[in-house]
Amino acid sequence: DSPQGTYWVNNPQSTETGSARLVSGDLILDFEEVGTQIVTLSTTDGYATNSYQITVEVFDSVPFYVSKVDDGSGHLYVEMADTYETQTPSATFALTESAPTFTVVTVTWSLCNELSGTCDGIWEYDLDMSRSNTGWTQEMNIPSSFGEGMARSNGMRNMDYIGLSVRAVDNAGQDYKTSETTKWITTEALPAPSEMDDALIEWYVADLLAEIAELEAELAESTNSDDVVSLDARLLELNTKLDVACDDPRADCPSDDLKSSSNDGTSGLNTNVILIVIGVLIVAALLGLMFMRSRQDGLVDPKWNEASLPFHDTVANSMYGGTQELFQQPVAAVAPVAAVAPVAPVVAPAAPVVAAPIAAPAGPPLPPGGLPAGWSMEQWTYYGQQYLDRLNHQQ
Repeated sequence: DSPQGTYWVNNPQSTETGSARLVSGDLILDFEEVGTQIVTLSTTDGYATNSYQITVEVFDSVPFYVSKVDDGSGHLYVEMADTYETQTPSATFALTESAPTFTVVTVTWSLCNELSGTCDGIWEYDLDMSRSNTGWTQEMNIPSSFGEGMARSNGMRNMDYIGLSVRAVDNAGQDYKTSETTKWITTEALPAPSEMDDALIEWYVADLLAEIAELEAELAESTNSDDVVSLDARLLELNTKLDVACDDPRADCPSDDLKSSSNDGTSGLNTNVILIVIGVLIVAALLGLMFMRSRQDGLVDPKWNEASLPFHDTVANSMYGGTQELFQQPVAAVAPVAAVAPVAPVVAPAAPVVAAPIAAPAGPPLPPGGLPAGWSMEQWTYYGQQYLDRLNHQQ
């Protein structure tokens, strides 16, 4: 209240969060947490005390700004190319003229999907600061977060995005950090070859040729039939796309002779692989049948000689049963029976009727196996002995 006098700030020298320390005329505020903080200042001259409030935004580092537009704003300008589906993006970036002199810049690239909210790849490294005046170029072959390989070996998918976060330190030791991730989202599929510009169709044809060559190399080494079918289908799809692209006069495609030679070689190789697989299956089936046959044969006591089985005897299986020559001989004449004079019947006392025994058939006795197949008893009567003689002679 007095225009003259000594003014001072209460300086408790506390180490509590939000407390103040007066050092050489500067009021130093220490905070343990980032965010919005309210600071209350109280002044007194011995007569009265006045209080003031100050709102302070507390950061753990100075904000680092990434710009997608080359207008000089921000600290780092980034241009992302090749962001269509199935492409692998490529980034070109450089420090702006308004950026301080940085001694360390650490970039963190991530590959995520906007729809699923999942991230499949992350890549962090320090930039080579000797190139701070010329800038950097980096293809986005981001390693997978789940093991070996790339997060997207076949290029970007719908609604994938490349994210960038940056941490840096300037030559005064001040820390910088981006407060949010800058994103480049893939929302468009590749246009038709006729709608591509010259640079895009050149990349498209070169990418198709490289992928076709890679698939053909895999086919040359693959022996799995399922893999061969899958690779063949993919190869056919790529060749179809290449044919469509090569219809554009701007496309730099191999000649038809070279393409035909490559396709013929691959087709011949695929045929050989398929034939090998079929041959292996046939051999396995035959081995299985032989094993089953051997088990079945083990249950049968008699052991037959295959060559001596009756069905190999074409002569015995003929309609004459091996006696064709016998049947062709003329039948011997039967001597006539002399006439017998009639005898007067003699009446005898009645006797019980007894059935007369059946006369045995004429001719030689039948072989142990019975009447040969295809023979009648009448034939046996006349030709049976010759059959037995010939059979004994063969034995």
